[in-house]
Amino acid sequence: MMGQVARLHLAPAGVDGRKTAVAKLPAAHRGNRGQAELLGLYEREILFYRELAGRVGYRTPELLGAALRPGPKPDPDAGEQLGRLPDWLIRILTRLGLFLAGRLGRPSVLVLEDLAPAVPADQLGGLDDGRLEQVVRAVARAHAASWNAPALQELSWLPAVDSAPALLGAMYRLARRPLIRALGPQVPAEILELADAANARVAALTRALAGPPWTLLHGDLRVDNLFLAGPAPEDVIFTDWQVPARGRGVYDLAYFLCGILEPTVTAREEDRWVDLYHRELQDAGVRDYDRSVCHTDYLRAMLQMLPRVLTASASVDFTNARGAALQERWLERLIGRARARASQEWQIVLGALPDLPAAT
Repeated sequence: MMGQVARLHLAPAGVDGRKTAVAKLPAAHRGNRGQAELLGLYEREILFYRELAGRVGYRTPELLGAALRPGPKPDPDAGEQLGRLPDWLIRILTRLGLFLAGRLGRPSVLVLEDLAPAVPADQLGGLDDGRLEQVVRAVARAHAASWNAPALQELSWLPAVDSAPALLGAMYRLARRPLIRALGPQVPAEILELADAANARVAALTRALAGPPWTLLHGDLRVDNLFLAGPAPEDVIFTDWQVPARGRGVYDLAYFLCGILEPTVTAREEDRWVDLYHRELQDAGVRDYDRSVCHTDYLRAMLQMLPRVLTASASVDFTNARGAALQERWLERLIGRARARASQEWQIVLGALPDLPAAT
């Protein structure tokens, strides 16, 4: 959706005997490309592969080459400043920015290792319990490897999850009307109300998930971004690094589970995966993260997933039939996560947040 991927057949083979590689280019769809350019996603992915891949707990494709046309660095404060403007002005400036970025973006390319014969996972098809356990263990081990690592704070291009709460709140408000128009029957009224309530506390939610203990987050931890080279946790390969960030690890876990657990999964069954994640952290040496705090953080992260996924559903072009099917299944599963718990439990989680200014 945010890029084009192609397999390259090398003739003659590379100096290391490599016969294939994978190239990743900016999205062909102008609207999606404009969003990625404005948010600096292509540059951030290149910087991840150049500066972090291979030195963190995630198994990733090997970087073979990368290029990005030089240009001005994105202002890390620009998004938050934009989010504090009136909605009508945000809408105008955003449309202008998308128009220009989609046409005047900086060309870039990533050349990566071909992961074959590793098998790409399938978010539509889902995962059985064995594969799900494999991924949750792999995620926990990767998070433990970067637990509170000081080096993550020194990377100017790696944002914390609370870097632009005003912009996140504005994006949801601007997407709300198109969302109702396009997907109204799929989003029950009580789910929309819960998303509204979560968005009203977006500053407090993101702040709670940004403080220590934090780790390196993938940021887009979907099944479609994983390859499985075998049955063990170390056989999980993580791809698509356009939105890495720094924050509490359960942010990734909530994002992953809301896109893969079926709507019929109960809250008790869901909590079993959170417990597995916490035990794996402990087994990997993490000692400063209580189980009850982990569960509270998980529920906060799941609340934030509501406006985030709904915003993406209304603002990203899913480009083809499979993308449209993915959008539909993701919404069904997300709604299932919200409905698995009583509304009073969600209100308690929101009410227990620190008293920070609401999104305006």
